[in-house]
Amino acid sequence: MSENAQRQRSNYLDNIKGVLILLVVFGHFLLDYQDNDIIKGIVQLIYLFHMPAFVFISGYLSKSTNSRGIVSLLKLFSAYYIFNGLFLVLNIIRDGEVSVTEPYLSYWYLIAMIAWRLSIDVISKIKYAQPLSVLLALFVGFCPEVGDVLAMSRIVAFYPFFLWGYRFSRESMQKYGEIKAAKKLCIGFALMAAIAGAGVLAGQMLTLTDANLTMEPYTGWEELAVRVVMFVISTAAIFMLLTITTDRKLPLITMAGRNSLSVFLLHRIFPLVYIKLIAAVFGEAPSAVIILSTALVCTLGIMLVFGLDMVNRLVNRITSVGATVICPDAGQQSFGNSVIKAGYLVLTLVMLGLIIYKFI
Repeated sequence: MSENAQRQRSNYLDNIKGVLILLVVFGHFLLDYQDNDIIKGIVQLIYLFHMPAFVFISGYLSKSTNSRGIVSLLKLFSAYYIFNGLFLVLNIIRDGEVSVTEPYLSYWYLIAMIAWRLSIDVISKIKYAQPLSVLLALFVGFCPEVGDVLAMSRIVAFYPFFLWGYRFSRESMQKYGEIKAAKKLCIGFALMAAIAGAGVLAGQMLTLTDANLTMEPYTGWEELAVRVVMFVISTAAIFMLLTITTDRKLPLITMAGRNSLSVFLLHRIFPLVYIKLIAAVFGEAPSAVIILSTALVCTLGIMLVFGLDMVNRLVNRITSVGATVICPDAGQQSFGNSVIKAGYLVLTLVMLGLIIYKFI
């Protein structure tokens, strides 16, 4: 493949990730305003497909041996330790609640990535692994004992999309990226309209709760139908994204997609602050226009700042140093790295101190 084709394909994948991380952040800003029917409909439409699509892309990008190597996995664990640990501290201080085995907020995805990457090389070689993973994903909803402990329920429920992405060939991905613009618009927007219609219909015919949209255990048999519908809509949405996304460099989207991990890790506190600010300025029941406009502005601002290459490099350095704490041969020693290691130690001591205090 030529250097130009590699660059274009990179832009293509970054654009897909950029659109998805925008939906992730935007959805988090809207989550607590679902008393408003308009907001609720938008949140449900986003959550019907955006995480399966992100898992699919994560699976595709996990083909390389390096992405599944010990250093990459330790960096993911370091990211989980820092950011989930900070929310553990926050929850103990604010609510007096502590959970060591259940991830906070969206940081379950880091644990899931480790589990998926550790297992995918073996699982992908099993005959009929794809249909079996779908059946298991549907069945695990009937196992409440699996639950949120180390995100096991979500690891199993989203596994079919990771496996699909891992098996999706580079040649097929390149063909989607090279679809001509006119064809992209016709096919892509037709799929988009069909998906939007299916989402609205699903919202009217089925009870869509946050729990079943995030793949938590079922509370009744009817939620099996919700998961089946999610799988169908998500599959169509992934084809839509592959078809409609351009391989041209797009302002903000390409950059945020390239640095989607730093956006994902750093943004989560801001929706919590946003709720307080909106209530203080606009009251407890702001209009849908106010919520959507302010949430979109905040989302774009977060993507602009946390999507910067320099921010991503800093996050990468912090997680890399975390890998060396666990595996000293994984990196070089320097004064800056020693300072970061000291930060890991301080966070560890704070967490241990608060946990011990909580249980005394």
